[in-house]
Order: sequence, then structure tokens, then C-alpha cells
Amino acid sequence: MLCGSMAMIKETAELLEGFGLKEGSNAEPGDYVLERAFVG
Repeated sequence: MLCGSMAMIKETAELLEGFGLKEGSNAEPGDYVLERAFVG
């Protein structure tokens, strides 16, 4: 689970995607998820 500033989350997600990992959700499980509780 990625949790932190939006800039850090975007950068880290891009790195993970570069390694072939996919973002997951409730509808479609993946390799990692993003914490969006504080996004405003």
C-alpha cells in the first residue's frame, strides 16, 4: 500500500509500473494499492 504525498505516490507508482507491477482496486486485485484518504 502506498501512502504519502501525492507527488511521492505518483513517482513510486510509476516506478512500480516500470517493473511490471499493476495497481489494484476492490474490483480488480493487483500488486499494490494507493491510499487516497487524504487526497483533496
